Amino acid sequence: MRAYDQGAAFRLEIPAEPREGEIRLSSETTALRFPRDYACLAVRHSKYLNSHEGDYAPVAASALKAGALYDLPLACTTGRGVKLWLWTNWDAIGRDMDHVFALYEQWGIAGIKVDYVYRQDQIAIGYYHRLLAAAARHHLMVNIHGAPVPRGLERTYPNLMTEEVIMGAEYNKWSRSVTAGYNVRLAYSRAAVGPMDYTPGGFRNTTSAAFVVRHTLPQVMTTRAQQLAMFVVYPSPLQSLADAPSAYIDAAGHLAPGGAFRRIVPAAWDETRGIFCPMVSGGSVHGWMAPRRPMSPAMAARSKPERIYAFPSLPAAERYWCSIRPDDLTAMA
Repeated sequence: MRAYDQGAAFRLEIPAEPREGEIRLSSETTALRFPRDYACLAVRHSKYLNSHEGDYAPVAASALKAGALYDLPLACTTGRGVKLWLWTNWDAIGRDMDHVFALYEQWGIAGIKVDYVYRQDQIAIGYYHRLLAAAARHHLMVNIHGAPVPRGLERTYPNLMTEEVIMGAEYNKWSRSVTAGYNVRLAYSRAAVGPMDYTPGGFRNTTSAAFVVRHTLPQVMTTRAQQLAMFVVYPSPLQSLADAPSAYIDAAGHLAPGGAFRRIVPAAWDETRGIFCPMVSGGSVHGWMAPRRPMSPAMAARSKPERIYAFPSLPAAERYWCSIRPDDLTAMA
């Protein structure tokens, strides 16, 4: 299905039946409603949208032609700076990058997520350099999935926004491995290597005891406070929300609790400091990160603090504003 300014084109698929004869459509009364489409939700959260939602027919990128109709995600023009990213198989664009990227640039595409590389030999590493250079020539940002451990390519190619290389939120669909403790350790391990596309922001929060592994409407076994803290602590100039758009909107059509934070949190920080801070709760030590940005200071805790502490590593001459969203045992805080 593809929406236009003055209408929409779509295709009907009718499952075959053993005794089915000829089918003719005498009338068509489909009504289209877009009150909560992806692009409109992106306006409320950020300037870019990257969603895995929906299954689309595969098409070779080198075969794309201007003016043709393709089975692509629904695109809405809002006039408010919303742009789209395209998700593609790495091999589909490997043969004629400049031709493909020129078309993407003509469409106004903001960037591409290149997936399923799953190798780190000379062919793959050479591919990354050609990919990023070609994308830069056509003003496209890049997010690489199925990639090897980051080696600092973003220093040479600033259009590389982030990379996967992580057991991220999607693992909640088939495992119980993405625990709150694992998420804290990521801040001091994988996050130290380079930007990572964890896809944070799961809003179907539950406790570890109540957590159920499921592919449809997956849950996260962390509090909402920890999910929001990931946007501050995890380095990634491009962040992709983990849930479907409906998860961030309540029954009245308003942003769900915690959703407003996504509208104000910066995508990148000028400085990030790891802080060793002992908590009084049980005498344990939890992880804290204190990012800083002029005119928009923020501090995020990835634990369960029970009181406010002073941080001597922060400049004492400056004043700080801190908005606290504490954890609690309900998992929805």
